[in-house]
Amino acid sequence: MRVLNLKNTDLCVSRLSFGTATLHHCVTSGERQTLLRYAFDAGFTHFDTSPYYGYGLAEAELGRLPQEIRNRMTVSSKVGLYPPLETTNWPILIGLKAVGRIRPLWGGPLWNGSLKQADRSLEASLRRLNRDLLDLLFLHEPVWSETLSDAWFPWLESKRSEGKIRFWGIAGPCEKLVDFLDSATPLAQIIQCRDSRPGCEADPCLLRGQSPHLVYGVLRGNPPGDAPEILRWALRRHPHASILVSSRKTEHVGALSDWADEK
Repeated sequence: MRVLNLKNTDLCVSRLSFGTATLHHCVTSGERQTLLRYAFDAGFTHFDTSPYYGYGLAEAELGRLPQEIRNRMTVSSKVGLYPPLETTNWPILIGLKAVGRIRPLWGGPLWNGSLKQADRSLEASLRRLNRDLLDLLFLHEPVWSETLSDAWFPWLESKRSEGKIRFWGIAGPCEKLVDFLDSATPLAQIIQCRDSRPGCEADPCLLRGQSPHLVYGVLRGNPPGDAPEILRWALRRHPHASILVSSRKTEHVGALSDWADEK
């Protein structure tokens, strides 16, 4: 698969990145490992995760990959948006998700702008991922009124100085990011936002002259037969971004890689 250099960084990532938000839908660790290894073999070199994805399970599965694969891929994870608890036990996870559908406040993500919590979360993510540093650390759907750049910025700088992260940024729907972009905060070093052909959710970022570095949600909610055309649309619309995609089926992962390489 083709690769690109993310603007204002020395990170070289695959044109498509593999998102792990639905990785926990695979029932066994064996299925999850097969899927991740297949994605890597298909040319995906960047993997996006979060402690919220599978309540920590997605990070743990990435950390179980063989070291020779982990050494050759880049990884982004997040702080700020946390699950009600963290677990790698699949039955417990599914039970919590089911409760969350009935009582959303019990199973939904919780924003916490505490730097102490961010520090604990980053250390936990590194342990689960079996890594010494993250290539990218995002503030996950940050709340503008609860995020002070004069507090977060020194913390991020300190994590980079400690060798825990290489770059940082903000991730989420554009409506949650525009205040950060308008303020020209140093927190928005890297931008990861949602976009789709019917919604064009990235327009607020693009109209501000801010081209996202990573884009997610482009295939969500569309008929499978439309996937090749929509993916090509996203690649044309975001020529300098890595497009985040995910699937639970290896054959679909292979098809996505093939479509991305079509001229």
